[in-house]
Amino acid sequence: MKLKLFLYKFCKFVLLFFIFSSLFLFPRKIFAEEISVNFDTHVLIKDNGSLYFEDDIVYKSKKNEDEVIRSIYKPKNSKIEKLTISIGNEKLTLDTNAKKGYSKSYTLDEEEDRILIKIFNPFESTLNLKMSYEISNLGKIGSDTGYFSYTFFKDLENKIDFFKGDLFFENGISKETSPFLYSSGKKEIKNVKNGLEIKVRDIKKGGYLFLDLGFEEEAIPFSTQRTDMTLKGLKEIHKNSGRLSFLDGDKNKFSYFISTGATIFSFLIFLYAIYLFNLRRKTKEEDPNIVSSLEASYLLKGDGSLQNLILANILSLQRIKALEIKKEDYVTKSGKKKISYLFILNPKKLSQLQIEEKTFIENFFKDETIISTRDIAEKIKAGPEFYLQFNEYSKSLKYKLENLNLLYKIDTYKKKVIKISLLAIIVYSLSVLNFKPINIISSTIFTIFSISLMFLSMLYKTPKGNYLVNFYNKKTVEYEKNEDFESYTNEDIIAMISLGIDDKKIYEALGKMPLSNFFDRSIFKTFKEDPEKYKIFSENFYNSFLSDIVLKSKK
Repeated sequence: MKLKLFLYKFCKFVLLFFIFSSLFLFPRKIFAEEISVNFDTHVLIKDNGSLYFEDDIVYKSKKNEDEVIRSIYKPKNSKIEKLTISIGNEKLTLDTNAKKGYSKSYTLDEEEDRILIKIFNPFESTLNLKMSYEISNLGKIGSDTGYFSYTFFKDLENKIDFFKGDLFFENGISKETSPFLYSSGKKEIKNVKNGLEIKVRDIKKGGYLFLDLGFEEEAIPFSTQRTDMTLKGLKEIHKNSGRLSFLDGDKNKFSYFISTGATIFSFLIFLYAIYLFNLRRKTKEEDPNIVSSLEASYLLKGDGSLQNLILANILSLQRIKALEIKKEDYVTKSGKKKISYLFILNPKKLSQLQIEEKTFIENFFKDETIISTRDIAEKIKAGPEFYLQFNEYSKSLKYKLENLNLLYKIDTYKKKVIKISLLAIIVYSLSVLNFKPINIISSTIFTIFSISLMFLSMLYKTPKGNYLVNFYNKKTVEYEKNEDFESYTNEDIIAMISLGIDDKKIYEALGKMPLSNFFDRSIFKTFKEDPEKYKIFSENFYNSFLSDIVLKSKK
């Protein structure tokens, strides 16, 4: 219960944190004054497959700025060379120690697929920047085509109001190109003499611009990059490309609509998950005597209570004389004298038993009328089958608690949770279509906590069941803390065993409770005279303390 309460409070904290972030942090980021960019680039496709860039970049801001950031992307096997950066006619200096406050200097960090350039130069309103550089090994020669793939931008540092790109071939051979352009902005593309012209408007911060270009292989005769690609194959790739479906600027509005709607829907699923969770946590008053202590133990711990319930059932059935326990002396093959105990079924009492008690007897005796601790010991040594044979008894307890409206029929509810969880995952997949950080963050939070809350809700009982869980948890604490055992009866001992009370506490209770209330006077006398003989009970019942109960209580 403490774990459930902790997880519930944690989920509420995360939800409140996200609401706070949505109200105060995200709007600040959305409505903050950002740097915007106009970008004009001239690209020369050289006959060795390298691309030479000359960029004219205008940064605009409504406030004073100290730095701008520019990423230049490249394939893993390419190099960025001949980099120059200038403002006006003055070249900037590469300075690894440059930081805010510096002027006309920059830092450069090389990564696997890009170089990250931070340019430090205070400006107000606008900054005109010129860059030139060459990227090697971009152009490849295929079976019947030349082509290259290039990433102009992805995860843009600043929004671009307008991008213009002119691409020309150094030797002017290629008369026709096959361009495949993908952008998060509004794009235009057309073939021009010996090249290509690209225009893209309104590329948001975090946006992208990719170009795959097919052309005559004679345009890059000295390229060292070879491939089996054909022009038909290149077109086929882009025809079936998932990137074309989801990243094409013409479909950007549709993906934005879908992802935004899905994000909202994921929030509604989250609210429904909270509703289900709170519904399962409710309690409704019920008479505790509607269940026995054995059934209460199963309500609290499920199959985890089974070992305690085996012992408690034996004592409970002995108390009502449905079975008898007798001592049996025997000699081992090595000549040692030992004691076993016989559990003898009384068939005359069967008609008076409840269904669960009958099921326990059927599982315990397995068509026999007598079973000994020697038999049980052999079964336990052979494997877990001894405990597995009580599955039907476990099911009978579960069935009774369901009929008493203390447990939900978990299979029905489990199907409901799985369906909603699958729906949440599908909605999450749709919500991240436009790759917006706010959609991804919010949908991730909503989806994770929706699924967590729904599966956590499966741990709870019905409102009446929750009430009895709380009652018997308190009863367990009372048994653990109580020091007055004069009024204790056999039923209290059975309840303590069922509820898993610490064995030392049970020894103490048995030592102080009235002798007239003890289970079996004859067995007690035997063990009082020779306590060591009763160790067989501990040996034959794994993790049981029934033997020590008698041993230590009356020493």
